[in-house]
Amino acid sequence: MKTVQRTARDPHRTPLQLWRPNADFKADWFEIELRLDTPNLVPTESRIRVDMLTSALPLLRCPEVTFRPLAAEQMLVSITSPDAQINIRVSPHVIALDVHVIENAEAAVRFCENVDGTCCSHLNRVRSMPNGEWGPFLPLDSGYLFGRVVESHESSFQTIKVAEHPISGRALLLNREIQFGALDEEIFSATMVSHAIHDDVTRVLILGGGDCGVLRQVLSRPVKRVVMVELDEDVLTFCREHFPKVVGNTPEDPRAELRFEDAFEYLATCDERFDLVLSDLPDTPIGDFSLDDQIELMSRVLADNGSLGTHAQYTKFDGAYESEPIIAAISRRFETVEVTRRVIPSYQDQIWLFVRANGLRTEARRI
Repeated sequence: MKTVQRTARDPHRTPLQLWRPNADFKADWFEIELRLDTPNLVPTESRIRVDMLTSALPLLRCPEVTFRPLAAEQMLVSITSPDAQINIRVSPHVIALDVHVIENAEAAVRFCENVDGTCCSHLNRVRSMPNGEWGPFLPLDSGYLFGRVVESHESSFQTIKVAEHPISGRALLLNREIQFGALDEEIFSATMVSHAIHDDVTRVLILGGGDCGVLRQVLSRPVKRVVMVELDEDVLTFCREHFPKVVGNTPEDPRAELRFEDAFEYLATCDERFDLVLSDLPDTPIGDFSLDDQIELMSRVLADNGSLGTHAQYTKFDGAYESEPIIAAISRRFETVEVTRRVIPSYQDQIWLFVRANGLRTEARRI
């Protein structure tokens, strides 16, 4: 097996600390066992490359990958990089990662979390090496292996959590799904707004977005009126306390109207028209509303020549953006659909798509 010469650490660099219940440890050398979501699949090189490594490998510098079949339908995957040496034993039931950091513990942790978020359940165990003990390990939701919950709140609609991550800093989670990490929130919010907005926009409707990040970005523009419709007022209250820089002074801005109600009920009865509708809702069907239903409701409140902006996870690594369901639904109603992409580190370094659509088709208009 090829090895990489260990290089001297930067003496000014603070070692990365990882966490498991009742124990902090340095990220220099650790081992994780991840239980597969879909057991009994015989591991093959092609399956491992596609299901495990497609989005994880780019997180390491110059990775060299070798595969070696083992007995009992197992596969050994060795990954050598200037950042870390990672050996992965894949069986039909479990993935075991042995991580030896060389230069970049952050890259190694992100790699492991990406693998976990792609194909594994939350029934895991972890130990630090070489003398650590194995222990049951229930990681933070949404794919994070080493986050810890700072505060949790049950609202009338959902579970709201603030968590601490060793790389991404504080993060907001709603119902086990990460909404943003404080260190890269602006990447998401600024891209969503800047991609969709243009100089003639004066009236904006935001659907969702209770953390106020998108609202903050919109209000930095010369708009005249912004309506934000968020189901759960507790999200704003929680973010005022834990993420004051994200919220800023947006609720007090005289151009902003904050409404706490169901977005689809609001759209169904709204008589106002907007130059831009920004949907910060999930890019999946919601309740009884299909994606086509959602886009139809959003389009009915658009002014002439109005635009729709939203976001979507890029899941079709081997396909075009147009194959993503939310983009396909938008394309059925709008003539022009423009997509830009960003990597969001706190979303397990996944590619995220930001969409702007205009030119509502004549047959799609609703009076």
